[in-house]
This record gives sequence, structure tokens and C-alpha cells, in this order.
Amino acid sequence: MRFSLLFFFKNTAPLRQLFAVLPLIFLLSAWPKTATAQQGFDYDIAESYFQVGQYEKAAALFKKLYEKKRDNFLCFERYRECLYRLGHFDELIPLLQNEIPVQPNNLSLRVQLAQVYYEMRQPQEGDAVMEKLCKEHNRLAVYKIAIEALEQVKAFPQMIKIIKLARTQFKKEDLFVREAASAYLFLSKYAAATIEYLKLLQGDMPEFGTVQSNIMSYAVKDRPEVLKQTLETIEREKENYSGISRQLLSQILTTLYLESGDYEGAFREADYLDRVTNACGHRLLNFANLAFAQKKYNEAVSAYESARARSTSGSVAQQAILGKAKARMALAKLSPDSASTQKLTDEAYSAYLQFVETYPSSPLMPRVLLKIAEVEKNELHQPLIAMQTLQKLTKKYSSLPEVYQAEYDKASILVLQNDLPQAAQILTALSENPDADPELKSDAKLLLGEVFFYQQNYEASLQTLNEISLGMKAGNNSLALKLLIFEGLADTLQHARALDALQAFSRVKKLIAQNKRTAAADSLSEWSARYSYSSLSDHALFEKGTLEADIAPARAVQTFEKIIADFPESFFADKSMFELGQLFEHTLNDNARAMSYYEKLIQNYPKSLYVKDARARLRALRQAALNG
Repeated sequence: MRFSLLFFFKNTAPLRQLFAVLPLIFLLSAWPKTATAQQGFDYDIAESYFQVGQYEKAAALFKKLYEKKRDNFLCFERYRECLYRLGHFDELIPLLQNEIPVQPNNLSLRVQLAQVYYEMRQPQEGDAVMEKLCKEHNRLAVYKIAIEALEQVKAFPQMIKIIKLARTQFKKEDLFVREAASAYLFLSKYAAATIEYLKLLQGDMPEFGTVQSNIMSYAVKDRPEVLKQTLETIEREKENYSGISRQLLSQILTTLYLESGDYEGAFREADYLDRVTNACGHRLLNFANLAFAQKKYNEAVSAYESARARSTSGSVAQQAILGKAKARMALAKLSPDSASTQKLTDEAYSAYLQFVETYPSSPLMPRVLLKIAEVEKNELHQPLIAMQTLQKLTKKYSSLPEVYQAEYDKASILVLQNDLPQAAQILTALSENPDADPELKSDAKLLLGEVFFYQQNYEASLQTLNEISLGMKAGNNSLALKLLIFEGLADTLQHARALDALQAFSRVKKLIAQNKRTAAADSLSEWSARYSYSSLSDHALFEKGTLEADIAPARAVQTFEKIIADFPESFFADKSMFELGQLFEHTLNDNARAMSYYEKLIQNYPKSLYVKDARARLRALRQAALNG
């Protein structure tokens, strides 16, 4: 060919020579471009496979392109990624080992090689790669990359090793705290995780919220061993903390002790915080309020006493006195014997009276007078003295929420005294007062509707009750009374004496409202005998049983059982079943009978509102039986 071309050029004119050689030049110049275009086309197809998750097909094309041109970075990266996602580690390992010397500064290759070893359960090989990487590239950023890579493959023991290596290398024990804590948690090493989280309390910007939320995510009462271990760990560590971080640690300890039910430990930390922060009883007061809210009344009493002893301000002292009195009243209601109940009640009442004498100008005085009147009316059964206290309150103060509440309480005392017209007058004014709280106004309308009911003025009662929104707390009771009235009035279409039955029932309800319980129970017995045809019979029996539960429990059992037998479809049937369970559990001390009634309720009335409570009581009684 070479000789032919030479001959051609020697014996052909120049212009003809040029036209003859042009096609050859074109072919020669076009050949590499065509090859490059083909490679680009193959890359696009491979990338399309990759994007839709067809890694087998993508890997085959990327491998082909990479082998044609070893310095094609994009093809190599996609190829190794495909192999990793496919789990073709036997192919990926030699690929990475060969490429690492070619790209010595590409740290991701070593990281991925280590990840592959961990995925293949070859931790020693993985550790060797990671440790070599960190030692050769001794920078904090490299350690971070390594730790994140280990976390991705859940190599938590190796994470801890690298973190410890970094801390030793850089002589900083607070490096990668979150990562270390997370790794320890996955390894169920709660004490070590706690120690790590506590480190976040140190420094200029303590991360209290992060620390508390994370610790409380595993140290909970449902996991008592973990909670105990966490408390012991923090108790050991707290001597290493001072200043703000120690105070924050104490707050966490308080929360954990409360979670574990150790109120002595919680009080100890609250006392420490109160002292070191010079809170002068404020923190102790807060703890006392918290204990009271959790119904730990004895602990609350002690904390209120301590708060008052340390207080230097009238505000803390006053709140502590009132809190202690409130806690004593709560204990009185829980007391098993009347003598203890009376003693606690008298102590609380004396504390309230002493408060009035000691702090006559206190802004808490209206609330205290309300509380005194409540005790006088409900606990000491002295409504006349309670009325005097309320009149003192309304005379001395005006346009306060406590004054409006006092008006309501005065009306309730007038109902007790059978002065229904005066009670209706006060309640009407209160329900129309634009400044009164909406809930209180609804309560006033409910009581006014009940007063009209006692007066047998059913039209006025219904009109008043209709003004109460069901969204208010008084809504359900107002609806129940309306249904009772409608049911009684509807009876008049079938029975000539139905109105007499409804009016007699109104008189009984008034006796109940006036705390004449024995007379009301006897009247209900007479009512049931006289008006056995009435549609209110089941309601009357339930009212009777409720009264007898306090004054004659054995009779109450018979009454509730009669409701279930005679009115199995009644609104009061499932409620009666639950009340029987409560009677046998709490009053008659027969847990076996109580459990039988709870079981019958669940079986016979599965859609009852009381099923949830019945199940809870049943579980508690069964557990108590197992515990002996």
C-alpha cells in the first residue's frame, strides 16, 4: 500500500492528489470520535440502569467501560457502588485493593474496604484498615469519616475503638460524645452511655435538654434494672462535676428518682439545688407541689415544712403553709379511721385559720377563705359558719374569680338549708354575669336547673339546662337531668299518676342534695314500691344503691343485683355491675367476688364505658393474688 501511494503521488497532479486523499483523512479523523461517542452512549445506559436500581446490568456496563479506560473516575465510582449494593464483596475487595495505591488520597476507598470486611464478619481485617487509615491520616476529620462509616454498618464495638483512639491521639475525652453514647446504647451498655451523655453538661453551652431526653429514653420505671443502674452511675459521677453542670446533673437525678418512686432521693437532690442556688425554699416548694400532684401526700407535707423553714420571703412561706394544709386534707380523705381523719382535718383547718391571722393582707387570702368555707361545709358540716366565711369574702373583695366562686358556694349552702328561692336568685345573677368564668357560669346554670327540678318547675329546669353547652364540664350532668325529666314527662301519656312519680322523685333528689342520705334511701324504697310501673324505676334503684353503699353496703349489693336482674338492658345495668365490683373490693373486702363482677361486666357488656376500668382492677387484683 505504501508503494502504491508513493507511485500515486509521483504521477498525479497536486489537485487530483488532494481530492483523492480527503476521504481517507476523514475516516482517520472520525474514528476516535465515533469510539468516544459509543462510550458515552454506554455510560448513559449504565447510569440509567443504576438510577432505577438494576445494579447487575449497570455493573456489567460500568466494568466494561472501566476496563477500557482505567483512569475513568466516574465509571470506577459507579462500578464499586454497584458491587457494594449487590453485595458482591469477593469482587469488590480486589477492586478496591488494586485502586487504593492508584488513588492514595481517596480515603473513601479504604473506608469502603473496611465496611466490606465488617459486612463479611471479618472484623480483624476491617480494624486493620481503619486503624491504618487513622494513623496515616492523623486528622480529626478522618476519624469522623471512619466513625460514621462504622455506624452505617452497625460496627459498634469498632466505633468505640476508633473513638478511644481519637481521644488518646488528641488528648480530649469529650470527642465524639454523641457517637460513643449511641454505640454504647446499641450494645446495651447503659452505664457507659450515661457517662458519655453527662459530658454534654460540661462546657460553656450545656445541652441539658439533650442529655435529659436521651437518658430518660432508657432509664424508665418499666425497666427497673436499667433505671437503677443509671441512678447508681450518675451518683458515682456527680463528684466529678461542679458549678452549673453539677446543678443540671442534680435536676436529672431528681427526675430519675421520681421515676423510680424514690421520693427521699428526689427530695435530697431538690434540697441540694435549693441550697446551692440560694433559692430560699423555692425549689423545695416546687418539689412539694410535684409530690402532691403525684399523690405522695406525706412526702409533700415534709417538703412543704422544709420549704417554709428555709424561706426568706413571705410568698414561699405562705404557699408552703397552704400546701401543707392541702396535703393534710388529702391525707384525711384517705385515712382508714374516723379519729385520724378528724385529727388531720382539724390540723388543716387550724392552719388555714392561722394563715388568715398571720397574713391578713396576703394576695392569697380570697383563695384561703374559699378553702376555709369548703372545709367548714363539707368536712366539719357547719354550713352556717361556712356561709359567714363566704360573706366575709364577698364583702371584702370584688370582681375576683374567687368572689364569683363564693357566690356559687353560697347558693349551694342555701340549697342545703332548703332556701331554694334565694339560691335561684344568686344563681341567676351569677349565670348572667359577663365577667364570670364560662365554666363557672355553666355550673351555676346546672345548679339552677336542679333547683327548678327540686321545685318541680320542669319547664324552667329544661329551659335553663338547654343553655349549657355539652362541651362544658357540666354538659354531661345537664344532659342526664334533661333525659330524666323527658322520661318522667313522657310517662304521663301512659300512666295517670306518672306526674306524681316524677314530683316524688324530685323531692327525693332534693333530700340527696341536702345530704339527708338515710331519709333519701328510705324515700326511694317507698317510691319504688308505689311507682313500680314508672320508667324511672331503674334510675331510682341506682340512686338507692349509691346511697346504701355508704350506709348499708349489704343492702346496696341487693339493690344493684336487682337492677341487673330486672333491667339488664338499662343504662344503669353495667354501671351497677361495676359498683358491685367496687363494693366488694373496697368496702366488703372480698376480692374474689369483686373479680367475678368485673369479669361479668367485661363479658356481658363489652361496649360499656366501664370495661377499661374493670380490666384495670381485674389485672390489679390478679397480680395481688399472685403476690400473696
